[in-house]
Amino acid sequence: MEGVDRGCKGSPVCTRLSGMHNPLLRSSSTKPQSGALTPTPFAPEWGLERLGVRTHLSTRTGGVSEGAYASLNLGLHVGDVPERVAHNRQVYAQHLGASPVFLNQVHGCRVLELLAQSPAPSPNSDRDPDPDPDPHSTPATNLSTQNSTSIPTAESADSAWTQARGVACTMMVADCMPVLLADSHGRVVAAVHVGWRGLVGLRAQAGASALETNGGVIAQTLTLLRQRLSMGLKSSPAPEPDPVIYAWLGPCIGPTAFEVGEEVRDWFVERRQDNARAFKPSAVHAGKWMAHLSALVQWELEHNGVGQLFGNLASTQSATTTPDPWCTVTNAEDFFSYRRQGVCGRFAASIWLDDPQS
Repeated sequence: MEGVDRGCKGSPVCTRLSGMHNPLLRSSSTKPQSGALTPTPFAPEWGLERLGVRTHLSTRTGGVSEGAYASLNLGLHVGDVPERVAHNRQVYAQHLGASPVFLNQVHGCRVLELLAQSPAPSPNSDRDPDPDPDPHSTPATNLSTQNSTSIPTAESADSAWTQARGVACTMMVADCMPVLLADSHGRVVAAVHVGWRGLVGLRAQAGASALETNGGVIAQTLTLLRQRLSMGLKSSPAPEPDPVIYAWLGPCIGPTAFEVGEEVRDWFVERRQDNARAFKPSAVHAGKWMAHLSALVQWELEHNGVGQLFGNLASTQSATTTPDPWCTVTNAEDFFSYRRQGVCGRFAASIWLDDPQS
């Protein structure tokens, strides 16, 4: 398969993607302009900034979109005016001082490596309501330059990682959770789009569904990152301590709003029996369950050896907080929500590498 990174042992799950310069945004080599976008209180405070690890979470404010998309909608696929989205993405990129890479998110387990210094674009989208296609069947796409009002063909993936400076791994959401990952050496960063299908690792296969043998999108991303970090340590001239993976869990649909069917609970319990703790019977609809997505994500990270956790953690949520500021459904001031709005925009979380602080 063209573009497959054979460093991933021939697996089509990991594909290298060139094309950091998107004509829909104006990349900037300067530091973010103060006042371009308001800093949010949700950003991780994990002590990795001194290593050059940078992050940003957008909200729905600061752009030019109108109506259901007001105002900083970053999604091209949701029916917004393309020129307005282009402007919003430009504002977002200028605030980052880096090049955000937008993907076609399909609720799968495919992981892309993002490379710097290529003339091709890599947009778009986060298709929350779509059924989960087979992420492994999607070939690497030859990306070409598009004009600012078109919707270019994007790589389909739900996880992106990079070691290149100035390239921002970016995931768009509107109820799913963005998860940002970095290592304690400041050598690699990743962003993961986590909906329930990708989290549990559900794969459509010959008209049926089955669980991925290698785990869900978080598990597969962590396996890849550790392989690459291990390769870097082996080539290092001096012994270094093993890197520690840090994770930040972003806003998502909360446990009081995420009603799912019996089959969703069954898939998670099949993956691990302990996951049953994250489901409570719905008080409104018989046969339905209220799912705790942030708890499921937290447990998945812990199960895969990640102990440095920040952000939207189930263990720190207050049952008395109304509305929960991390819940995309109840926090209408800050976030878009497909469950709440139906037609809506997308906000985003990005992580990238910059020069370390001296």
